Amino acid sequence: MADSLLIFVNPHAGRGLGVAASEAIAADARRLGMTADIWQQHPLSGPAPVENLAAVVAIGGDGTIKDVVGYLQKWHRLDVPVLVVPGGTANLMAKNLRVGWRISNVAGAVEAVARGKVVVRDLAEVTATNADGSLATMPLLVVAGAGIDGQIVHDLHARRTGPIRYASYALPMIRAFLQCPHERITVTVDGRVVFGPAKGMAMVANCPEHGIGFRFLPEADPTDGLLDVIAFEVDDSWDGLLKVPAAAAEILGKLAGSSLARGREIRVEAERPLPVQADGDPLGYTTMTCRVTGQSVRFVVA
Repeated sequence: MADSLLIFVNPHAGRGLGVAASEAIAADARRLGMTADIWQQHPLSGPAPVENLAAVVAIGGDGTIKDVVGYLQKWHRLDVPVLVVPGGTANLMAKNLRVGWRISNVAGAVEAVARGKVVVRDLAEVTATNADGSLATMPLLVVAGAGIDGQIVHDLHARRTGPIRYASYALPMIRAFLQCPHERITVTVDGRVVFGPAKGMAMVANCPEHGIGFRFLPEADPTDGLLDVIAFEVDDSWDGLLKVPAAAAEILGKLAGSSLARGREIRVEAERPLPVQADGDPLGYTTMTCRVTGQSVRFVVA
């Protein structure tokens, strides 16, 4: 019988609420006759999963969820469902799953594990190039981007001194639009060139909710075994700013010079390296390759 929980918590999540949430979930689990262990360090350093693991709990932002999925991959236990407790800034995965609990109120979360209702989502991965030329690969659950999008995330994480808030993105966004190099990129989907070479940026999504206020790819489906990509021309900083209203109206893909495509493997190359981000974390530079793995992740829902 699966009656054990392994709770991964980012101790900084929710501006300190994460630890209290983990303790509340552990108490609820024990009240229901389950065992529960709490792990506050990086998920990839977590203990080997026990055989009777009912679920792993991810308390934190999208980066924490990604790392917990990486933990399950490491131990070949993707059969174990993930209970997401959102405690980040954007909380994109939680929005896509429509979870009914939050870091300040986890009531009902453990009961959802006991009921056993899960949804299955495609697991993708993204690879980029480190500054030393080595390759870095991580799970991709929601969205990856190369260009201005990647520059914002690189800048934000290089300068952060504490928890990230929405306001934290303001200066990195301004700097990215003004300073990010506008290189010629080429986007290839399953071996077919769909964009470029032309100055621009590209975003790859596995889920429809993938932006802070903007949905660049609202038709992305995390259950179709494919990834969606949008690539669009950005000649200079002014051109990039002019495209913001189209992005907000979800019509960016309809503009001249834009390309929408869908496939199992998407590759973004640039004449000179552009910064890459994956699910809100910095991940090296182009070339960026996103691919579906053929594996899936199970998530607990209410």
